[in-house]
Amino acid sequence: MRAAVLRRFSEPLEVTEVPEPEVGEDEVLVRVMATGICGTDNKIAAGAFSDTPLPHIPGHEVAGVLAEDSGELKRGQRVACFLYKSCGVCRWCLSGEETLCPDPPRIGFNRDGGLAEYVSMPRDCVLPFADNVSFEHAGICMDAVMTPWRALTVRAKVQLVPSEELEKMEPARQAIVEITLNDGTVLSERVNDVRGTVDNPMTREEVAQKCRDLVEPVLGKANCTTLIDKVFGIENVKDIRELRGVLQKS
Repeated sequence: MRAAVLRRFSEPLEVTEVPEPEVGEDEVLVRVMATGICGTDNKIAAGAFSDTPLPHIPGHEVAGVLAEDSGELKRGQRVACFLYKSCGVCRWCLSGEETLCPDPPRIGFNRDGGLAEYVSMPRDCVLPFADNVSFEHAGICMDAVMTPWRALTVRAKVQLVPSEELEKMEPARQAIVEITLNDGTVLSERVNDVRGTVDNPMTREEVAQKCRDLVEPVLGKANCTTLIDKVFGIENVKDIRELRGVLQKS
């Protein structure tokens, strides 16, 4: 099968032929239909995780179809691939914090991921989804959606409450945020101005400051500043590989 292989950290992936993954006990073979790419993939490719083996196939936001029958799951079943396979017996797993399991196998991190035609998955980590959900959406749900969803609904216990008042104001984008403190105090804030949309874009400096907030802790101040300058002048970048050096912590 063809796959995008990371052979050396901080170097381009190599698209090449590799053997199909072996399917172990209690595993299934998934034919990949879509794989999302996020900022974490850049960190993995740069060697930021100590347990990433080489050579390695990245990709942890994966959706596809089953390549063969497995119990009640049949060949062709549309499935999303949950990246964690927690142990189920450590104190984190037993307390419902499976994503904090100390050393779980994770596709795209320490086991081969979805930038390939096929990926092997633990059987209990493939999640069937409906035909009206695209492979692209199902794939990114495994990380880019489930992570903030868990933070809001499980950790912060945020509830979305319909508001007739706000519905009458559509298509204007507004929100009312209410926070109830432990002592019963209710804090309420109305958000009337959503920045970063086509109709209400962020300024150049706002974009740069957002980049500093998110990237500087990872890459360092000097590399972050250089990266911002390169992106704003991207038309002058002759080869994207010029950015390699600034995508590593200084």
